[in-house]
Amino acid sequence: MALIRSRPAVAGQASALIAATVRPNAVVAAAAAEWQARIDVIRETAFAEGHQKGVKESQAKVSEAERRAIDAKQKAETEANAKVASAAAAMEAKYAAALTALNAGIAKLEPLEKQLVAQAETELVRLALAVAAKILHRTVETEPEWMTSLLASALREVPDRRGVAVRMHPEDAAVARERQETIASNIPGLERLTIQDDPSLGRGACMLASQGTRLDASVATSWERVATALLSEAAVEPQPGG
Repeated sequence: MALIRSRPAVAGQASALIAATVRPNAVVAAAAAEWQARIDVIRETAFAEGHQKGVKESQAKVSEAERRAIDAKQKAETEANAKVASAAAAMEAKYAAALTALNAGIAKLEPLEKQLVAQAETELVRLALAVAAKILHRTVETEPEWMTSLLASALREVPDRRGVAVRMHPEDAAVARERQETIASNIPGLERLTIQDDPSLGRGACMLASQGTRLDASVATSWERVATALLSEAAVEPQPGG
C-alpha cells in the first residue's frame, strides 16, 4: 500500500522535472531566435552600406577616369597645336626670302600691267578711229548731203560774215553751190557767199576766208582734232578709285 501511495508523488516529481527542463530550452530558443533576427538586420544593413559604398567608389572612379581622359585630350590638343604652330613658323622662316622676292616681283608687275592695259586701250582707240575715218571718207564721197551741215556750221564760226569766200574740192563745191541759197538763208548776218573750186584740196576740205579771218573747217582737220582728244584721253593713266 505504501508503494502504491508513493507512485503519484513520483509522477508529480517527474512532471516537475520535465517542466523545469523544457522551460529553459524554450527561453534559449527564444533568445536564439532574437539574436538571429538581430544578425539578419545587421547583415542586411551591412550589405546595404557596402552596396552604397561600392556605388560611391565606382562613381568616384568613373569621375576620376573621365577627368583624366579630358586632361589627356586637352594635353594632346595643346601639344598638337604647338607642333602645328612650330611647323608653320619653321616653314615661314624657311621660305621668308622666297616670299619677299615673290611679293617684290608682284609689286613690279602691277605698273607693267597698268602700262599694258593703257597701251591696249590706246591701240583699240586707234583702230576704232581708223575704221571710223574710212566710213567718214566713204560718206563724204557717196553722200553729198553732209556738205550742207558742214558748211553751215563753218559759216557760223566766222565772226564777220559780210563777205565769205569758201574754197572746196570741185565736186564738193558743185554740190555746195546747188544748196548755196538754202545754206545762206539759215546763217544770220551773211551778206555774200562765194564758193570756189580748188583742185588742190581733197574731198571734204573746206577753207573759209572773210575780212582777214581764215578758218579750216575740213572734215579731215575736224577728225584729227577729235582723234587727238580721244587718244590723249586713252593715254591718261586712270587714278586709283576712278
